[in-house]
Amino acid sequence: MGGGDTSGDPDVVASFRIGDSITAGEGGYEFLLEQRVDDRPAAEARGQLVWDPDYALHGGPLLGIAQVRLDISPAEARWSVGTHAYLNAPGKRFKFIRKLQVVARAQTQIPDCRVQWDFLEVIVYFTGGGKAAYVSPCLPKVVTSGQTRRAEQAPQHKPSRFLQQFTEVLLHRRDVSHLQVRGLVTLAAEKREPRAARLGANDLQGKVLVFTDKSRE
Repeated sequence: MGGGDTSGDPDVVASFRIGDSITAGEGGYEFLLEQRVDDRPAAEARGQLVWDPDYALHGGPLLGIAQVRLDISPAEARWSVGTHAYLNAPGKRFKFIRKLQVVARAQTQIPDCRVQWDFLEVIVYFTGGGKAAYVSPCLPKVVTSGQTRRAEQAPQHKPSRFLQQFTEVLLHRRDVSHLQVRGLVTLAAEKREPRAARLGANDLQGKVLVFTDKSRE
């Protein structure tokens, strides 16, 4: 696992966050799917969900647990968080998928918060037929009042507003053009006082970054 910055220029970004649909209504979102070209969004889709109904109603402590599903193929990307139907975003054609980076991220100035991946499985489908499944033993986790899980990569040298940890899945082959990610994630701020102000929309986040042969990275 690594800490600090992820690679640049992902082709697909599937993310979740605390979100702001409680306050922003239809303009807010809790999860997002982006197809990117030259490190800029080319197509996107947004979804809403309730992480914790009591937090949504009153603020204060938060405990949200959700399954996540990502499906990547040359035709499109699909992304779901919780029990929401898939978001869909068409993207540029590619020949093969090179790697994934799976991220947990939290705002450092908010104490006693936690973002963690509790389960992570990657299923790859080979161009000539067949598939393989991989359950990762490396599960990204950040806790703003404690330590991240042990990271192999050196820490960031300059202060950051965010604490971040990620795991990288390298495919080491050129015949994977379709894959699925299945996971379980937790967002938590359980020690907050009752009716404390709500967290910022981006204070707790997670992401899956997908890099194909089209990426410049």
